[in-house]
This record gives sequence, structure tokens and C-alpha cells, in this order.
Amino acid sequence: MGKQTKIPGTDGDRHSDLDKQAEKYVEARDVRMQCSAAETIEKEALHVMMNKYGLTEYRIIDADPNLLVTIEVVEETVKVKKIEISSPKTKGKGEPDGEAEPEATVTE
Repeated sequence: MGKQTKIPGTDGDRHSDLDKQAEKYVEARDVRMQCSAAETIEKEALHVMMNKYGLTEYRIIDADPNLLVTIEVVEETVKVKKIEISSPKTKGKGEPDGEAEPEATVTE
């Protein structure tokens, strides 16, 4: 990470201790984010293997610590979107088609 240089005539005092602490935080955050990405990859690979063997639960009793791997089914959810309804299609001389459904357009 490059250091900012003070430009003559600009306001603001530099606090080297604050600069150092911010840099330490960014380094720690970046390490955490890399670990999180690796964890996500390994978790997905484990999920694929569980499905490959048709398992929803797997115990490893000779590990330290003992492990229980389970596939948790996430509850179903309801999603609601706004839609705009246009008037029904017409046929002929402007007469509404009795069997035509109004058209819906999803807006997000």
C-alpha cells in the first residue's frame, strides 16, 4: 500500500499511529477475506461430495475433535415482486377478448 505524501498548502494533520493502525486493520481484514473465500470453496466441495454419496449426515468419530457433517435444508421462502398489469388484449373492433389474460410486467 503506497503512502500518501503531504502536498504543500493542504490542510489536515497526519497521525502516524492512526495510519499504522488502519494499515494493520486492512491487512487483518484481507487475511480474513482470503480465509473466508477458501472456506466457501471447501464447504461447497464437501456439499458436492455429500450429494455424490447420497448422504445428508456423516459422522467422523476418529477425528480430533469428532465431527458431524450435515446438510441443512433451508426453509422455503416467499418472494414478492411488484408487477404492472396492462389492459387485456383486444380483438376485432376494439372488443375485449373475453378469454384473454391481462399481461403482467415485473418491476424491481
